[in-house]
Amino acid sequence: MTTMICTQPYNGPATDSLTGPFTGGPSRGALAFGAGSHRVTDARASSPHAVRGVLTIARMPTAARAEVESLMAQMLPPADVAELSTLDDDLLSDTAWFTRWRRDSFHPGRVECREVITAPPEDLARFERAVMLLARDRGFTADVCW
Repeated sequence: MTTMICTQPYNGPATDSLTGPFTGGPSRGALAFGAGSHRVTDARASSPHAVRGVLTIARMPTAARAEVESLMAQMLPPADVAELSTLDDDLLSDTAWFTRWRRDSFHPGRVECREVITAPPEDLARFERAVMLLARDRGFTADVCW
């Protein structure tokens, strides 16, 4: 059975603060191609207690993309990439390789994504808080369900 816990997506200026251990922004120059995260065990994760979650972002300014990818690199374990011979022919569709960003067709100059992320619960919670803070500061919608 899969259990999901969804936070309320951030849809605009907050009247209350988001709290947690995340206290800083992304480091300069750190970019990642995101690994993919529901509450089920995933053999690709770095921890035996890893869970899957789903990151959903909408209406994000294109310039904030590098910041989200930097947070992924800092806060989430890298995906274990299978031997190349076992991967599908279409490597670009494998979520271990990159975050698939799409243009937001209803908001020009903005992008969106839906990314499956596998990480230990504490890493996923820390990443969730950081993304929610970034969404509040940069004016886009973000949600992490796990």
